[in-house]
Amino acid sequence: MNEGNSTLLATGNDDLEILAEHRREMWIDIGSHSNDEIEEHVPSYKKWLEENIAKGNAFCFKAVDEASQIIGSACVLFRNDVPGPGHTATSVPLIFSVYVRNNCRRMGIGSALTKKCIDLCVEKGYTRITLHASPFGLPIYKKMGFKPTSEMRLTLGK
Repeated sequence: MNEGNSTLLATGNDDLEILAEHRREMWIDIGSHSNDEIEEHVPSYKKWLEENIAKGNAFCFKAVDEASQIIGSACVLFRNDVPGPGHTATSVPLIFSVYVRNNCRRMGIGSALTKKCIDLCVEKGYTRITLHASPFGLPIYKKMGFKPTSEMRLTLGK
């Protein structure tokens, strides 16, 4: 698939470093954590991602430009969920770490990566997907049909 002069491909084990770098850059752009917190999480994220890809729980895609540079990425995690009314599945996909380099934004690459994740979920038979939107991604996800939910978070021990 070509989007904004890029090609979307599944990632491989040799892409773990760039996937971790993209996640690091994503958190820097969002600005909600200190640089120390961001740097501290990168090694554990990389290990976690590698393990979940190996188990078949996570799948990632990359956008590659004409010079074969990876300019964006996105992942989907198939995780356990609690069944509820209108949703009897015991797992639900979570799209995470959608990132596009600053100089490649506003070309549809992030949307195309997200769509690639959605297509994989549809292919696997899922009927519901979740994601946590950054302020940058929120308008894009709303255009794609995602709806805000009432999820809340409590941070313990701080």
